[in-house]
Amino acid sequence: MKKLLCILLAVVLCFAALPISAFAEGENIVVSATPSKTAVNVGETFTVDFKLTKNTGFVTLGLQVEYDSNVLEIVCPNHKAVSENCDGVVTNKLGAQGGVGNNGVDGQYHTNNPYVIQWVYGTLKNDVTYTGRIATLTFKAKKAVAGCTTAIKVNVDQASNYADGKISFVGGSTNVAVHNVTTASTIVKKATTSANGSITRKCATCEKVISTTTIYYP
Repeated sequence: MKKLLCILLAVVLCFAALPISAFAEGENIVVSATPSKTAVNVGETFTVDFKLTKNTGFVTLGLQVEYDSNVLEIVCPNHKAVSENCDGVVTNKLGAQGGVGNNGVDGQYHTNNPYVIQWVYGTLKNDVTYTGRIATLTFKAKKAVAGCTTAIKVNVDQASNYADGKISFVGGSTNVAVHNVTTASTIVKKATTSANGSITRKCATCEKVISTTTIYYP
């Protein structure tokens, strides 16, 4: 009897040691946002890659990209018309924009906030299980605000699979610092005949030192 109790206790302890996530149902779709730069100056542009880091399969997927319109704007490098799309969708993996398999992106205007990217595969009999980069947006820094940090969030507002339409999902976010750096510089240390000096450039909004340049002694 004691031996049986010891065995049962050992089994209970083994299960208790396992991580809870092993028993919990995970997210079906996980989306991330990765910027090309984590700090920019007013007037500069940068890109953000949106990736499926986990995907158990979908036949419809809708993303919403949210950002502070006072700080950032989405730009179209080759923008010609109001109805032109700005997102660099990975067309060879998720279908051509505006074509069969990727409805809903035509007519997307670049000033919309949140910015919407959708994939609808109405004729598929199997789920799309691709993981990796799905779209890239180009942003331009308009102005710096208090704190100089702004967030870009991507949320999955709709998704379904072929089997039963049920999908759980989680979005992602990233922070980018937008600084207001003028051309003016401050001499921190004057150069002498025996030692180098230095000058700095600061953000006019948060006063963070953005760059330091050495001044060589004569």
